[in-house]
Amino acid sequence: MTFPSTLVDLILCPKDLGILSVCEPAEVDRIATGAVRCRKCNARYEIVDGILRLFPGQRPLDSVARDEQRTRDLKAENYDAHFSDVANRVEISTILQESTPLAGVTVLDLACGTGRVTVRLLQRARKVLACDLSEESLRVLAQKIGTTENLGLVWADIVQMRIAPETIDLAVSTQLFEHIPTLEQRAEFLEGVRAALKPEGVFLLTVYFYSFLRRFLRKQQQGFHAGGIFYRRFTRAEIEAEMSGFFRIAKLRPIQIDPRLLASLLTDTSWAAAGLEKTFLRELVGHLLFVKAIKKPVVSVPN
Repeated sequence: MTFPSTLVDLILCPKDLGILSVCEPAEVDRIATGAVRCRKCNARYEIVDGILRLFPGQRPLDSVARDEQRTRDLKAENYDAHFSDVANRVEISTILQESTPLAGVTVLDLACGTGRVTVRLLQRARKVLACDLSEESLRVLAQKIGTTENLGLVWADIVQMRIAPETIDLAVSTQLFEHIPTLEQRAEFLEGVRAALKPEGVFLLTVYFYSFLRRFLRKQQQGFHAGGIFYRRFTRAEIEAEMSGFFRIAKLRPIQIDPRLLASLLTDTSWAAAGLEKTFLRELVGHLLFVKAIKKPVVSVPN
């Protein structure tokens, strides 16, 4: 895996938001092992096995994020098995169908994991910048892809990471938002995405849905998965409230019928989940909310 030098100047220094540039090796198109340096503060960040390692220069993680990072590193090799074929097909097809035309655009894939969405974006987009908290997950993704000219992998805390303003056409985030534990951290993340997008840029995300059936069954709204990964399920109103200061929501709908909830009603859930996906029942038993959001301009207040 190599990191394309053309993607380096899209990324800002975690210390002072200075622009990064390649310092070694000089004048190469793709970097397997090397370094970049901040033009403002001179901070240096390594590229190892084609992965730009921003994480060491960011603020230390809190205990919740550290636990998540440790768990995701440990489970990276087998992470893809966590998703059924039906679940993947519904979520990924929704993202691809709602994407702006990808030919010639630059995509920011936030919390890309081992690349189940990234590999599909690469087939269509001009450039993809894929970022994750788990370095081991990025290594798994690199093994899948091999050498390519249009993918840059970044090891970073997504909440803190900043991209050069108005350089991204499309941002994508699948099942990340629910793992950001505080309102303040989620707002920091949303502002970073909003700033990175070009005017009228699009942000597509999926997030755990606190469905009617979950509320009826009194399932907890937030807690911890095995391994200590925090999660929170969101209602429509909660997502709208948190995103409204940064984005105009163009579409908001439940997707991916949750077979685990259907298991309490049916013996064979796989056919039922697929068959019910296009019915109103996804409002009742959907696992995810899909959101298509458009960047809001910053409104200046006159003195």
